[in-house]
Amino acid sequence: VMAILQIEPGNADVADSLEIVHRQFGRHPCVIGFGIDAEWYRHKESGGTGKVIGDLDARLWVGKIRSFDPTYTLFLKHWDVRHMPPSYRSSNLWFLSDSQGFRGLPDMISDFRLWSDYVARAGTGFQFGYPRDDRWWKKLDDPPADIGKEILRAIPSCRFLFWVDSTVADLAPMRR
Repeated sequence: VMAILQIEPGNADVADSLEIVHRQFGRHPCVIGFGIDAEWYRHKESGGTGKVIGDLDARLWVGKIRSFDPTYTLFLKHWDVRHMPPSYRSSNLWFLSDSQGFRGLPDMISDFRLWSDYVARAGTGFQFGYPRDDRWWKKLDDPPADIGKEILRAIPSCRFLFWVDSTVADLAPMRR
């Protein structure tokens, strides 16, 4: 098992928050990195969508996680790629899209490709399986595998895939 510890920082200092999480859980051997849900970065002052992450902040946060372990990964997650740092890239920095509300799998792949193109030269990841999309993914034989295989085929920069926790229990009856 590999774990990435995600924070939703709100108005807290992100570097301090990463330090606290690392102190509590980061020394476990399964931890491979940290994540920041950018929707919750300065959430209130941003009107509820999260403040755009600048290059300097991203560089600072990557430096923080690398100070814990130079092999750690940091992911930044949002549904809107415009919230990601415009140019800072690092082999330790991955970008995770949690977009949802697609008409179907081709629409999802198209959106994820745009995300991947924007963060060119960086590893990407995708979180999917949201209730807003279950009208089409429930029709698939094996939704996590079917969607995951299509993403990996279409997007070479993809490094990780996450099925959203809110619908994971819906998959159990499908596997019987």
